[in-house]
Amino acid sequence: MRTFEQRLDSIVDDVERLKPPQEAQELQDEFVDAARDSVAAVRAAGKDVEAGRLSCGRPMNDRIYGLDSSQRAERVIMELGRKGYIIGLNAPD
Repeated sequence: MRTFEQRLDSIVDDVERLKPPQEAQELQDEFVDAARDSVAAVRAAGKDVEAGRLSCGRPMNDRIYGLDSSQRAERVIMELGRKGYIIGLNAPD
């Protein structure tokens, strides 16, 4: 969990350092804020695993997947796609 959380945090750091065009800056900021919230939720879940309050498997998945913050980040990615910025999730099939 610690490695997973650290990698997520590193990815968000990389995204935060990007310098998008002015028209996309606000969306990038929204994405980073939402992603930081998701990383914090993963970090908290990891601490609960270490403390024996949460077990891996379904309980962990139920806690860290489908987070409101992750859904916010996905909405930002879709909005970027509507503006012509293609990023994985919003790429055409």
